[in-house]
Amino acid sequence: VLGAEIDKARCFSIGDTPRDIEAGHGAGIRVTGVATGKFSQDELKEAGADATIADFTKGLPLLVS
Repeated sequence: VLGAEIDKARCFSIGDTPRDIEAGHGAGIRVTGVATGKFSQDELKEAGADATIADFTKGLPLLVS
């Protein structure tokens, strides 16, 4: 993907740690935090997640829309 002309406005990442959120924002894209690991939705939001979901079964409709 490096060097490819990709519209960052059409990209997002998903992560379950504050480091994942930092990495996504470092790449200039939106980040959805998923609270399936050690961190809660509140903690992921505090870390800067643009959105959070409790788990993929609840968030899947958001991801495919």
